[in-house]
Amino acid sequence: AETFRNGDVFVGQFLRDQRHGYGTLTTEGGKTVYEGLWKLGKMQDGPGWSISYENGSKYMGEMANRAPHGKGTMIYKGKEAEVYSHYMGSFKDGLRHGEGIAVNSCGDKQYGIWTDDILTRVSTEMEIRENSEKENYKDLIDEDL
Repeated sequence: AETFRNGDVFVGQFLRDQRHGYGTLTTEGGKTVYEGLWKLGKMQDGPGWSISYENGSKYMGEMANRAPHGKGTMIYKGKEAEVYSHYMGSFKDGLRHGEGIAVNSCGDKQYGIWTDDILTRVSTEMEIRENSEKENYKDLIDEDL
C-alpha cells in the first residue's frame, strides 16, 4: 500500500516502486474510490474502471482523466436517484453525452441522446437498436441491471 500526503491511499500491484497493474485508489476521507489498471504510476484511460462516489453512486466502464468517458453504466444513489436509478450509454468528461438509456426507479426506460448531461432528443428503442448494431452498443439494450 502507498499513502500520500493528502491522505489518498493506493492498494494494488507495483512494479519497480510504481503503481502498475490492477489497483484501488481511495481519495482522502474515502470520498471517491477508483478501481482499475495502472501503468508506470499512472491511471490508464480506457475500459475496465469502477468509480464509487461519496454519495453511494457507482460507475462502471470506460474512463479518461479520472471521469466517466466513453461507454459505461452509472448507478445513481441519493438525490440523483430521484430522477433515474441508472443510465447505460455514452459519457464525455463525466457527463451523459451521446446515446443512452436511463431507467427510473419503477423500471421505465427513457431512450435518448444526451448533450452535456441534458436529454436533448428522445429516441425509440428501435432507433437505439439500429444505431447500436452499427456502433457495437447492442449490449446496452440487452443488459439487465
